Amino acid sequence: IGSGLIDPADIVIADSTGHYDGRYLETHPLGATETSVIYLARALAKRGHSVTVFTHCDAAIEHEGVHWSPLASAAPASCDLYVAAQHAELLGFVKAPRRRVIWILWEPKHLDHAGRIWRMFRYRPTPVFTSRCQVRLYTPQLGPRSPEVGADMRNPPPAPNPLEPWSHPFRSLRRIVRIGRLRRLLELGAASVLLPRPEPCVLIPLGLPDDVRGLPALAEPPRPHAIFASNPVRNLRRLVEIW
Repeated sequence: IGSGLIDPADIVIADSTGHYDGRYLETHPLGATETSVIYLARALAKRGHSVTVFTHCDAAIEHEGVHWSPLASAAPASCDLYVAAQHAELLGFVKAPRRRVIWILWEPKHLDHAGRIWRMFRYRPTPVFTSRCQVRLYTPQLGPRSPEVGADMRNPPPAPNPLEPWSHPFRSLRRIVRIGRLRRLLELGAASVLLPRPEPCVLIPLGLPDDVRGLPALAEPPRPHAIFASNPVRNLRRLVEIW
């Protein structure tokens, strides 16, 4: 990704996931994407790069060496490296960067839908993955996919009753479902041809902050703790009240 970049480089990151800026890491509950963007921007700034991050923040500020600006403000015409966080809709935010990257932080299956395939094909970004699982999911499969996480396979739906007198009004609905499946197959076929295929794939696992890495081994097991490993706004308060 960095081949041919000057040092220090002019780096621009854009993320439309939420409303935040660099100060929110210490003052607000944040999701994994927002947290990762802040950590990455700070780490790049510490290495001497000029880093500007565009999010749904309120105003332009500078914090921890990183410049933060609202997405509604004017984007730079160019930069050395442009990183679009997760969303293909952001790929054209900077018109002419020297390097263009899409940083895939979630499951990448949303990128092979019709509304995003053409953006991936037009801008040809380098996909940066954080896990091998993402690399496998990014490669379109024309055959049946595995059931979604959380699908209840133990209790399959009952077989339809052939004597049900109200079954015929739903024939049109079944027809729509079949059309939807055909559209999905067409999308996957287009994705297998149009999505960028860098070889080898760029795989950069998420880094760990200093407060959870490099700690010495404990002489004794710690006391029991309850760990809520998710965004605090996802019912943490209700869970604490139950406890």
